[in-house]
Amino acid sequence: MTKTRPYRRRRFLPGAALVALLLAAGPAFSSGDKLFVLTDPEKDDHGDGNLRYPLRSQNDLVPGHLDILAFSARNTPEGTFFEVTFARAPQKTERRPVDDGGTMMTDVAKLGFYTFNVDLYIDMDGKPGSGNTRMLPGRNVEVDPASGWEKAVCLTPLPEQAGTLLRRTYAEAERIEAQSTQTDEARLTADQKKEIKAEVGHKVSESVFFPTTVEIRGRLVRFFVSATFLGGPAKAEWGYVVASSGAAVTGRDDLVKLAGLKKDAPMEPLFIMRAAPGRTENTFGGADEDDLFPPALVDVLVPAGTTQEKLLASGNPRKGVLPKLPAVVPSKVAAPASK
Repeated sequence: MTKTRPYRRRRFLPGAALVALLLAAGPAFSSGDKLFVLTDPEKDDHGDGNLRYPLRSQNDLVPGHLDILAFSARNTPEGTFFEVTFARAPQKTERRPVDDGGTMMTDVAKLGFYTFNVDLYIDMDGKPGSGNTRMLPGRNVEVDPASGWEKAVCLTPLPEQAGTLLRRTYAEAERIEAQSTQTDEARLTADQKKEIKAEVGHKVSESVFFPTTVEIRGRLVRFFVSATFLGGPAKAEWGYVVASSGAAVTGRDDLVKLAGLKKDAPMEPLFIMRAAPGRTENTFGGADEDDLFPPALVDVLVPAGTTQEKLLASGNPRKGVLPKLPAVVPSKVAAPASK
């Protein structure tokens, strides 16, 4: 894993003031200030070609809502603003109950949206065979080894909860693996578990970022990633795997696991809406009935010469082989948006 480059320490404003200043500065930039702009075909928000949107009584997740038309980046002294333009403006969070206890959607999804996730997997060194290929839990897709990532960014309605759940998920996997290597039947000691937890927490903090500075203006979604995390300003020479998916913000199993109320609760995807053969309110339809873990990504940016449909259909369910996605390198396919 690429180490984060030292970054000069700055004096930051208090959290709320900094967020307001960063967002207020956004409109002052013109398209010429963008590092790059990548475009994606319209009406391809159907995964491998067969994915169909869930049945939603509120019509808050319909074709176009997850259809990425453009992805761009703009650097600032403190970090990078990434922008995603959808074909249809995302549904903003409304004050309505989401459970029998009277919990309001605005109390759960506090960033102003609740129907989508956007994942970025960034290949910084461009070296085949270097970096990570595993995507976040529940995506059921991998990054091509030729584009292994050093940094991942996940824009989700529940950033804090997602970070906690991810650390617990990986720590549990590490504990199971460590236990399996024990030469006797003895359980892991408290110190061993503590060490695993600390190591996993460090790795997640170093490699995965959940944005909390977010702005939605019509069809455009802008989110901020700090230079501290990226190791400096974003680059057009990096490779980017960009994907959208439906967000599951009220998943009961996820929340039970997150709260630690049931230690043996099943390992669940990271707040992502599943794909299945049939559609429901909380699942996309059209998945292969023989695939126990069908891809849950809805729209993906892919390099020229291939298609999203071909790549997402390239897995082999019977052999447990997941589809693999290559990164797009902006400097090779698009000039900086300065003209």
